[in-house]
Amino acid sequence: MGIFLLPFFIFIFVYFFPYFWAMAISSAMSLNIKLKFQILLSVFLFVFVGFCAVYCYAIDTDHTLYLLFLAGYVIGTPLWVLRFYLNERTSKVRFYIGLVATLFIIWEMEVPQRILFHSLTKDKTMYDIEIVDELFDGNTTSVTYGYSENRKKCIKDIFSCPFMPLPRQLQHHFFTTRNGEKIVVANVYAPYYGKSLFLNYFENLNTTHSPYRAFSLKSLTNKEVFEHLRNLKSSQKGENNGNN
Repeated sequence: MGIFLLPFFIFIFVYFFPYFWAMAISSAMSLNIKLKFQILLSVFLFVFVGFCAVYCYAIDTDHTLYLLFLAGYVIGTPLWVLRFYLNERTSKVRFYIGLVATLFIIWEMEVPQRILFHSLTKDKTMYDIEIVDELFDGNTTSVTYGYSENRKKCIKDIFSCPFMPLPRQLQHHFFTTRNGEKIVVANVYAPYYGKSLFLNYFENLNTTHSPYRAFSLKSLTNKEVFEHLRNLKSSQKGENNGNN
């Protein structure tokens, strides 16, 4: 992040975002519900935003925007809440405006996306691979690795990407050529999703980034993944022989 843009980022995260969070938190006291429920709702919203800020920073400490997200919550939210209470600037309309804005900000900061993505990938040591070519014997070496059609569309256009990561999303194929025809040997499944427009814009201010986030085992080479594919085929052969 450029040093000249830092004041703008500070304004967004420490002043602008907390304004709407505080609007929802403080205006919950103006709803036509019992006092204890007003207090519980205010506390819940305060804790909810705090959880989102802490969680995202905890799983991505290198992301400057998430540091500012956390700093904005810690510094800006209490000050704005106090100001709303002292000036009695609360109403049901302000509550709903603040609530909608808060949920929108949480989405654009990719909180639900990251929670789901992290839960799907935290224990993964290999892709989910499904062999779909019955003639593949595991011995051929003329196998290539390529993106699926949906992943290609996502690379070109952020609006073609999934909004949320899912357990079985087709990312890649293993191809081979047989009798002059291109054959899909196996499908490779791993979660991916399109970035929010907010984070995609800010991440591309300095350097160009891809418009999606995807699970990738960066320490693995295509050769190692192909070796896993061969082992998978060998284990399937062993199971079939055992059943026979």
